[in-house]
Amino acid sequence: MFRKNKIRCPACLSLPRHRLDWHFLMKKSDLFNKKPKKMLHIAPEFCFSTNLSKMGHVQYITIDLKSPSAMLNMDITSIQFPDNYFDVIYCSHVLQEVLDDYKALKEMRRVCRPEGLAVLQVPIVTEQTIEDPTVLSYLGRMKKFGQGANVRKCGWDYIDRMKSAGFDTQVVKAGDLLSCSECKSMKIDRQRSIFFCTPCFGA
Repeated sequence: MFRKNKIRCPACLSLPRHRLDWHFLMKKSDLFNKKPKKMLHIAPEFCFSTNLSKMGHVQYITIDLKSPSAMLNMDITSIQFPDNYFDVIYCSHVLQEVLDDYKALKEMRRVCRPEGLAVLQVPIVTEQTIEDPTVLSYLGRMKKFGQGANVRKCGWDYIDRMKSAGFDTQVVKAGDLLSCSECKSMKIDRQRSIFFCTPCFGA
């Protein structure tokens, strides 16, 4: 399945984080139970969209600020859908690039149904989140945040930001979801985390 010394699948182009998230959705959500669903996928990855777009029971909608691979170009700080619209929201490695990420989180909470769920992944690279809105250049952000498009380094305290936006957030480890042999075969670190979010009542 994998080329030697590579972690990206040559067939579907998935990385370990994609493979883990897919198995989480299969095992811990009702996305695949054939009942009608509405799913919002932000900044769609090819390895997901090719399969999800073929699921007849899922009204699958992809959005991105500029990417032509998305169905709709949309700013996630102003999501143009009604309240309580989506059953499932998937957003992976996007929020570290959004200046007003709290507003984006609030918007995702707004459009998520009370019984719905969201998988909101950010790269955790430090203990405490580091951000500086005065750093504007690509090179400056590269130096401070590790990538030129990033506006922050996310730490474990980022979970508090998700909670303050109205999501009850749980951390699920790969080792809690998959066996040792499954993690090994899919090149997934057993300590890799998933942020599993459900709307808080009254939020």
